[in-house]
Amino acid sequence: MRSENYIIFTQDNVKLCEAELIYINIDRAAFIIDSVITLTKISRMEKIRFHKVEDYPEMFEAEVYQVKGEKLFVENLKNITAQLRSDLKVRVSYKSSVRVIDSASPLNINIQSRDISCGGICFQAEQDLMTTELYETVVPITQDPIILKLRIIRKVFDKEKNVYVYGARFVELKHNEERMLRQAIFRLQMIARKKIKVKEKQNEKAE
Repeated sequence: MRSENYIIFTQDNVKLCEAELIYINIDRAAFIIDSVITLTKISRMEKIRFHKVEDYPEMFEAEVYQVKGEKLFVENLKNITAQLRSDLKVRVSYKSSVRVIDSASPLNINIQSRDISCGGICFQAEQDLMTTELYETVVPITQDPIILKLRIIRKVFDKEKNVYVYGARFVELKHNEERMLRQAIFRLQMIARKKIKVKEKQNEKAE
């Protein structure tokens, strides 16, 4: 088989390295990694995650069972793409808008996000939106803003803030759109983790 490049992640979706795939089947896979330090880190892990570099059709999780020389061997592969669509979530606040698709008089309704995942978004708005409509929204967290379709699946009125809080699911999400979303969410997660580490170090110094 022709060689393919993959990105290796921890179970917390932190990027470790890029690796060359040697082989893959239903239950096992093997990679070549040219960093001894990275291989040493991986050898101490129970599981890793990985997906192709050039595209994002699928994400896999697997158990680490051997590191030999420059090779990494994993087993018990599990496709976790669907799971990550809902699990990979990050708190983020940005202003955008939604509008009803195919409306005779489409109006842009201002919203503010609360969190986002590859499966959907939680946002707030002053307007009472219909759950039967199909909407589209601009997502600005990606390298280039993208317009995604969504359907509202949950609606709650926040009396304290006098706004409606919506849970919406992305629909008809294309592979390249999901890849862009995932990259943006990974980046935001890493920024959040760095802030937490900085704060922890500051607290340690204060003590």
